[in-house]
Amino acid sequence: MVYNKTGYIWNHAMAFGKKVRIFGEACLTVYDKKLKWTDFYRHQQEGKPAIWHNETTIAPLRPIISPDFPDNDNLVFTDQLRADVFIREWDRYEAGDSLPHLMIVSLPNDHGAGLSPDFPTPDAMVADNDLAMGRIIERITRSRHFDSTLILITQDDSQSGWDHISGYRTVGMVISPYSTGDVVTTQYNQTSMVRTIEQILGLPPMHSLDATASPMFDCFRSTPVKRSFQTLPSNIPLDKMNKPLNALRGKERRYALESMNELFEEVDGGEDDAMNRIVWYFTKGNKKYPGKR
Repeated sequence: MVYNKTGYIWNHAMAFGKKVRIFGEACLTVYDKKLKWTDFYRHQQEGKPAIWHNETTIAPLRPIISPDFPDNDNLVFTDQLRADVFIREWDRYEAGDSLPHLMIVSLPNDHGAGLSPDFPTPDAMVADNDLAMGRIIERITRSRHFDSTLILITQDDSQSGWDHISGYRTVGMVISPYSTGDVVTTQYNQTSMVRTIEQILGLPPMHSLDATASPMFDCFRSTPVKRSFQTLPSNIPLDKMNKPLNALRGKERRYALESMNELFEEVDGGEDDAMNRIVWYFTKGNKKYPGKR
């Protein structure tokens, strides 16, 4: 299983007879656009059945896309809803001993919607994402199939999260009974993840990029260690909402309008610097935004 972007590994795996399931990638969710985040959150909390469905223009994907796991370019759905759908499908696959060889899962809400009204605050959206991922990991690690399961987690980009080393670094996690559990400083990249998947599934490389990528050998041990994950409850209310536009003035109102109209029409559609300044303002108020040294 792998969380988030992996190129066309799904197509490659299918070409070699592997069973694949895709959650949220390469599809478009059709729903009543009058409904807002709070409507879908209440829908999820009440455990109601889906009132949306997915469509895709990629014909080979139609049989393998989860029909009601919301697409990864849509922040109007809480990630708790996505976790619910995944866990239900996992339970069904496990009951029938029919788990796919490869599952691709996208949880997008840590991108946040800035100060856009009708959406949760930036910290609440990150908390939503963390809790959903934790719930999925807990379910898998407590499964009787975990001894033969690998979870790879990464972000699809670093969201312009520049640190003191590089703005191109991002999080990579390896969860398995065979993972070391250590912090690994070996330089791996997304292609390394793809190569690792290929090695485990017995797939040849797709092209020269993954053929020359280094598998993530340093993340694994030769003997398994039995362990499971326990999800921690969120310490931030997931429905902590941004203020309505009519309650805002000055810079806060300008940032809310930017969030609505310019930055977040797509999950990755924003200007990175502007997005960072909005989140900085939310967390730090009028404290001076960091500039060049």
